[in-house]
Amino acid sequence: MAVRAARVHIIPVREEQIAVYQEMIDRHRTEKPDIWAARDVTLAQQPALAPVVVGIWDSGVDAPVFGT
Repeated sequence: MAVRAARVHIIPVREEQIAVYQEMIDRHRTEKPDIWAARDVTLAQQPALAPVVVGIWDSGVDAPVFGT
């Protein structure tokens, strides 16, 4: 039933749908400045520094894995 509905109702107007969506995308397109260039950081490598371990904690973390 779904295949027949697609063949009868959707496929015949596919190109028109694509054109409408593309026009909407083009109408709302905005060029945004690159915000990451200003945040670029270069760290100097110094032998006295120790490595840092970073963990990300969110609602999906199994807390016992971290020994808490």
